[in-house]
Amino acid sequence: MSNKLKYIELFAGCGGLSLGLRSVGFELELANDLSPMASSTYALNLLNEEIDEKNINNSIKVCTVAALSRITEAEWQQKKMVVGDVVELVETLGKDSHKLNRLKGVELVSGGPPCQGFSLAGKRKERDPKNRLPYAFVDFVNLVQPKIVLLENVEGILRPFKSDGGQKYPWLEIAKAFASIGYAPMCFFLNAKYFGIPQNRPRFVLLGIHNTLKENIYNYFIKDEQNKIKSMYKHAFDLTEKSSEFINAYSGSEDGIQLEIINMNEYISENTLHSTFLLSNLFPQVSANKFSVKDAIHDLLSNGSTGVKNKEYILHKTLSTNYNRLLSAVFKNVIQKPKRFNLGIYNHELRKHNRIVALRFSLIQEVDKLNNGQKKQLNSLIRGKHYKDNLIKDLWQIIHKNEKYSDRFQINSEADLAIQLELVKSKKHTQRCLDEDLVAPAQVSIPDDLCHYDLSQPRVLSVREMARIQSFPDEFIFRSKATTGGDNRKLDVPQYTQVGNAVPPLLGRTLGLLIEKILN
Repeated sequence: MSNKLKYIELFAGCGGLSLGLRSVGFELELANDLSPMASSTYALNLLNEEIDEKNINNSIKVCTVAALSRITEAEWQQKKMVVGDVVELVETLGKDSHKLNRLKGVELVSGGPPCQGFSLAGKRKERDPKNRLPYAFVDFVNLVQPKIVLLENVEGILRPFKSDGGQKYPWLEIAKAFASIGYAPMCFFLNAKYFGIPQNRPRFVLLGIHNTLKENIYNYFIKDEQNKIKSMYKHAFDLTEKSSEFINAYSGSEDGIQLEIINMNEYISENTLHSTFLLSNLFPQVSANKFSVKDAIHDLLSNGSTGVKNKEYILHKTLSTNYNRLLSAVFKNVIQKPKRFNLGIYNHELRKHNRIVALRFSLIQEVDKLNNGQKKQLNSLIRGKHYKDNLIKDLWQIIHKNEKYSDRFQINSEADLAIQLELVKSKKHTQRCLDEDLVAPAQVSIPDDLCHYDLSQPRVLSVREMARIQSFPDEFIFRSKATTGGDNRKLDVPQYTQVGNAVPPLLGRTLGLLIEKILN
């Protein structure tokens, strides 16, 4: 790209989306995140600066929102990241036209607002304060006026909340908010597994395209012989030209306007003219050849108890799969960490499990050897629910042949097994084992929902293994503490959470290529 396209990223996290955008050639103007922990990872890998989480304002390229009003114009020109609440950031910039002027004229504002309130894995409260953050995103866009907006979020944003006035669809409310400030909302539902990422990660993506690009978009989509994509863009632009009263009342299909979500997963499985156009013109990176979990992490197996060491890893490097070599090649020149970080493997310390947790994971690994009815029974048992008496007999028939149980867990009889099963009961809603030949389930911020597929390693994944599944290259180093617990989970964003919350860099790269195509 001859002329770099500048972007601002809100809710930047540890930098997954930025890593993807930078690999295409986008140039960062400013990033923002609430967490000092996640920001320390972002600054290290993408700004080539190590920051002190407790003294952020000592940094050259990073400052806090609170310090923004105090820094000089010369200092502001050097800042590439602002740490703090995005609502406060919007308020501060709205009162300071000089600092705001630097940000105007960027091509893109991107981000993935926190999604706990929308997530199907959460409590889905309509009035969850985090559900207001996408609207802070809209307010920021209204101040900066970029050409394109990119918002990424969880599948749960498509599910309606029940309210006094009926049902509200979060995605539609956010789309209306962007339409009200002049951005045509083009909405997609896609899955990361179709873009070279070894993970079943369904995602909602909203592209907001400024009205000034209307003719460019129309001309580009004239090639669509079935006109469906062109009509979707027309409807989105038509919505932006309606009055604010209409937009606020709009339910999705009034006055001849119907705002749709393009389900990419359906088109990938089709073989039609329309699908060919869609995939070749919008998402040519789609691939039916999916990488498996084993492709992603098998070379990280270790005989030790603490993970692969640096020297070990250099030897293992020759065993790296096509997937890992792909990540290193794609992101080779994007990461800019300080030279003191040498070649090696980082963030691969294995969690220390007690005997009971190890036994629980070993039993979960055995689930695949049971029939479906037995699997449900064993899962019920582990969660402390009712199970049939013959389950213990059936399970004993499977595991008594495996010496590791008698050696490690002192299980030498069916009676021993019954005693141990009482000990492994867990309050976890669900725990399961990875299938090495499939893509992984969606990576989340709590690591103990999944255990490794290798029978010699009944354990959770390391941060590095999770990062591989998210498509982070090994050169990307995660900072701050690895995990946290208790009340600290409300505030801390440790390494596992950074990885689980990130936009997969390969998906970020795909979206960057699409935006570049629209802008050009």
